[in-house]
Amino acid sequence: MKTISHPLSGRDIPEYATGVFVPVFTPALEGGSLDPKGLANYIHWLGNDKSVTSLFVRCGSGQMYTYSCQEVKSAIEITQENLEDKKYAFYGTFGEFSGNIEERPDENQFIDQTLELSKFAEGKGATGIVLLVPWALTPKGDETIEDLQVRYYLQIADEVNCPIFIYNTPGMPEGYKLTPSVAARIKHHPNIAGAKISTADMAWISEVELEIQDSHFILVSGHEGCYLQWLMTGSLGVIGQGCNVYTSAIRAILDAFLEGDYLKARDIQFDVLRMLSCFAGYGNSIPGLAYLKAKGLDIQPWDKSGLPLTSEADIRPVVEGIDRVLVKYA
Repeated sequence: MKTISHPLSGRDIPEYATGVFVPVFTPALEGGSLDPKGLANYIHWLGNDKSVTSLFVRCGSGQMYTYSCQEVKSAIEITQENLEDKKYAFYGTFGEFSGNIEERPDENQFIDQTLELSKFAEGKGATGIVLLVPWALTPKGDETIEDLQVRYYLQIADEVNCPIFIYNTPGMPEGYKLTPSVAARIKHHPNIAGAKISTADMAWISEVELEIQDSHFILVSGHEGCYLQWLMTGSLGVIGQGCNVYTSAIRAILDAFLEGDYLKARDIQFDVLRMLSCFAGYGNSIPGLAYLKAKGLDIQPWDKSGLPLTSEADIRPVVEGIDRVLVKYA
C-alpha cells in the first residue's frame, strides 16, 4: 500500500486518503432512478481527471438515502467496470435508510443488508467501504449510543477484509457523532481505516486527532472550505461538494502544503472558498450536476432526488463565477 508521510505529524497516510476524494454525484433518470449510462459517463470523466485520487459512491452529495440495495450493487458494478483501476473507489454500503428518524429500519435487516453490500463491494474489487454513523439504529437495553456504534463498527469490520471509513454527516440526532472515546475503542482494528467528518469545527477535530496519534486510524476532511486547517491538524484528504467540480484547485492546496509553501496554500484555500460561495442558495448536488452538464458531461437533466437539474440559464452565474477563479488552475 502506497503511503504519504504527513509533513507535520510524520504519520504515514494511505495514498487513497490524500488529496481529492470525490463524493460522486448520482446521475439519474426522470423520476429519480439511477441512470446507468450517465453514471458510467461520469466515472469515465472522473477517471481521467489527474487531480482526483479516490471516489466515494453513494454518499450524501449523491443522495445516499434514496438508494435501494439493488441500486447500490448496480452503482458498484458500473463504477468498477468503468473506472478501469484508474482511481481508488469506496462505496457507501450501509443498509437501506430513508434518513428520516421516524422511519428507522429493523436493526437486523439493516445490519444484514450492510454486511451483504459490504461483501459485495469487496468481492467486486472495491478499495474499501464507507459506513454511515448508525443513527438508523437505537441502543438495546442498558447499551449506550457509544456502545451501539462500537458494536456495529466492529461487527462489520470483523466480517469484511478491506479498509472501512466511518461517515459522520451533519444533522444526526444528539449523541451519535464520532467522539474521541469512540475512536479510542475502534482505532486499532486492522480493517477500520478512519473517518470522514463533515464539519468546520476544528476544536472537535483536534480532540479526535489527539486520540488517534498512536494508531493507523486517520481523518478525512469533510469540508473543502477549511481543507488547509485540516491539513495543519493532521489530515491529507478532503471530501466535499466542490471535489466534483473544481478538483484542480483543491488538489493545488495539498501540493502547496506538501511543498511547505503555506502562504500559497492559504491563497488557494481562499480561491476555493470563492468558488464554494458560488453554490450558495442552490442546495447540494443539483447545481453541481448542472455545472458538469454545462461543461459537457453526458447525463440526463435529473437528480436522484427526482428533481430536475438547474436550467442552463439559471446555472450560468454559477458556471461563470467558478470559471473566473478556476482558470488559474487549468
